[in-house]
Amino acid sequence: MRCHTPWIIFAACVWLLVALMGCTHGSGDGEPTLRVAVASSVKTAAEEISLEFSRKNPGVRVEIAAGASGSLGVKIREGAPFDVFLAADEDTPQRLVQAGALDRESVRVYARGRLALWTRAESPQAAIDDPLMAIRDPRVRNIAIASPRLAPYGRAAESFLEQAGLFDAIGTKVAIADNAEQAAQFALTGAADLAFIPRSLVLNLGGRSTTMLIRRSCTRAESSHTARGLNSPWNSSRSCIRPKARPSWIDTGWGRSNRVEWGAIWLSAKLAGVTTLFLLVLGIPLAWWLASTRSRLRFVVETLVALPLVLPPTVLGFYLLAALGPRSPIGRLLDDSVGLRLAFSFWGLVIGSIVYSLPFAVQPITAAFAGVDRRLIEASWSLGQSRLRTFARVVVPLSLTGIVAGAVISFAHTMGEFGVVLMIGGNIPGVTRTASIAIFEDVQAFDFTSAAWTSGVLLIISFGALGATYALRARASPR
Repeated sequence: MRCHTPWIIFAACVWLLVALMGCTHGSGDGEPTLRVAVASSVKTAAEEISLEFSRKNPGVRVEIAAGASGSLGVKIREGAPFDVFLAADEDTPQRLVQAGALDRESVRVYARGRLALWTRAESPQAAIDDPLMAIRDPRVRNIAIASPRLAPYGRAAESFLEQAGLFDAIGTKVAIADNAEQAAQFALTGAADLAFIPRSLVLNLGGRSTTMLIRRSCTRAESSHTARGLNSPWNSSRSCIRPKARPSWIDTGWGRSNRVEWGAIWLSAKLAGVTTLFLLVLGIPLAWWLASTRSRLRFVVETLVALPLVLPPTVLGFYLLAALGPRSPIGRLLDDSVGLRLAFSFWGLVIGSIVYSLPFAVQPITAAFAGVDRRLIEASWSLGQSRLRTFARVVVPLSLTGIVAGAVISFAHTMGEFGVVLMIGGNIPGVTRTASIAIFEDVQAFDFTSAAWTSGVLLIISFGALGATYALRARASPR
């Protein structure tokens, strides 16, 4: 029975892959889901409004993804399946309308924002009422602003500094954040002395700050626009998310959920499990070829396999997004033939994770195969066993420790992926929002308790996986 173990393992891997593919494919047949992309400055208000919407529409689930308007716009342009987009400016929705990604008739102004200069209450600048004097204070080391390229409030802050003639003078002090929430986080944690953030975030932070409102005449006016996705199934619906009352927009508090992101952890575990199974099915034959071949192409294949180890995750994610996006030849072919979009989907994450984790699976297995005594393999051949049976009955059992190590390391590595999955999948709750992205979002929302709990669960999983690997290796090694 022992000689059939490798085939049983292989068959189990294939069966699990088929089962998981079927389960994932059928997971979208439940209750209708309204996916909303919101600028980080209005995230908390949007969450409160979504609760009111869900109360009035009990059969509809609302999922919110927050970020800089520009970043969300890029994801929507590349085919991210959002139904509603709450931007913090006018330009981003208009560009998406011109690109054919948003419904022109649905674009509306829902709010007008104001820029504020924020600092901690215990900061020396808290006693200064004039924002210009606070900025010129020689004790100021860093001033946080959202990215002017991605965030409307970053552009407003840049405009204010330019009109005040201060941008060049303090250029070395400016710390660029991805979005307005992260700019506030820089100041809240003390990494920056001042932060240009939306007034809505200041109100959310309550009494822990000193705020200096900047007159509208000092900045370019920023109107917040909402729009529906062009291909959204909700285009025919008259339902619309609207604030029930004005306090929903101006009196929202951050709140503290103090919860573990179990949904994101489960999605990460499912992604890691599916990726590991694919890596075993694809990586074992590839590792055996690398360990046994004398081909001149071996170094080329080894280089390609190891490339994700040295490439920045964002570079790898960019190329994968370009290759799998709906505008690419592969993306158009899959969309036209079977209606499948890989970008911003679970299976897009699987493909990206396979590429990114490939060296973590192949290299340990290759080393294990290379360590098998060649004389045992030749003895099996001399006894009339085929190459395939020799591989299954001799090589795999003797290399089982390396195979398990490659699988466990690949699983743990995929559980903690961030850059690649964020580039390919964005941040869609229940679809592509993995545990690492959830932790990043919790930190941006100042929900450090939830981030700590979720991080602790990942730490336990990673420690257990690596501990089991080293224990297995110690047990298998000769004493």
